[in-house]
Amino acid sequence: MKKTKLQLLAAGLLLGGILLIVFSDRAGTYTLDGLLLCATKIIPSLFPYMVISSLLVYSGLAERLGRIIPVASAFNLPREAGAPLILGAVCGFPVGAKTAVDLFKNGCISKTQSEVLISISNNTGPSFVVGVVGALFWGSPGFGWALYFFQLLAAAAAGGIVNRLLFPFRNSGLSGKVSRPARPFSLLFSTAVSEAAASCLSICGFVAFFYVVIRFITDALTVVSAGPLPSALIAACLEFSTGTALSADLGGWAGAFLCGFSVGWAGLSVFFQAGAFALPAGLSLKRTVAVKSLQGIFTGALSAVYVSVFPVAPARLSVDAISIAESAGGAVLLFCVLLLLAVFAKPKRKS
Repeated sequence: MKKTKLQLLAAGLLLGGILLIVFSDRAGTYTLDGLLLCATKIIPSLFPYMVISSLLVYSGLAERLGRIIPVASAFNLPREAGAPLILGAVCGFPVGAKTAVDLFKNGCISKTQSEVLISISNNTGPSFVVGVVGALFWGSPGFGWALYFFQLLAAAAAGGIVNRLLFPFRNSGLSGKVSRPARPFSLLFSTAVSEAAASCLSICGFVAFFYVVIRFITDALTVVSAGPLPSALIAACLEFSTGTALSADLGGWAGAFLCGFSVGWAGLSVFFQAGAFALPAGLSLKRTVAVKSLQGIFTGALSAVYVSVFPVAPARLSVDAISIAESAGGAVLLFCVLLLLAVFAKPKRKS
């Protein structure tokens, strides 16, 4: 088996090398387009949230926020584990996964609890799915909000099935009460900024790589006149933003299903982004693969039903036309409310 995998890898690398040599100009153009997508869309929508989420964890405010809003109790997790769920839903992936790993590294939650959190907290934020996928790709902010809530409902349902039935676990409480030495804010801030910058660089690497792969696959399918469906299906499996754009081009219930699947599944690019945080910490992603697979199917089915009941005409805009800044107001407001709750609210303490 290992020999077969090695042979397949060698064949894939050989094919990729040949394509890069023969179509070097095209590869350079696609890479530049992917990097521009990162610079103009991905980094502005992620970097500030990643800095603040790190500060929340390192200062202890993330644990306090989880105790104030006890959403983690529904998943048989301690209240302190609620911060990744909240941040993942508001800020979008991979902030939820990163926060779960940070809590594990700080000794706030156990290894299993962190793996469960990663599987259900790595979701799309409203900034992109409402303002871009709904408003720009489909011409309907209402469909964008439906997609947003569908993926959260699907995450809860899929998380319950996987983490209670397929891979059940017992809540053993926190991994231990950790006494953190007092550190000056300047040190916390510099650490959070440097880690967020390194994380964004890693994320952009995955996005740009899969963007190039999808463009080459799309070109190949265009040559053989395969139609838009295979391109949209492959893109939905590989990379989220391009997958939702090509799915919208299909329109109808089929395009809505693929778009919902792309939102729930999130693509291999997002899996590798989460793995960049989880795997070095010794955490497994088997729960995440199972949850996101079911979540993609559930979100796609709900989206197809929505479009069948409330017909939506896609706007058919290119992924290059999106603007995160135009749709981030609601997410920023909600994030500020959560931050104020973490700072000023007084959580109930156990006797």
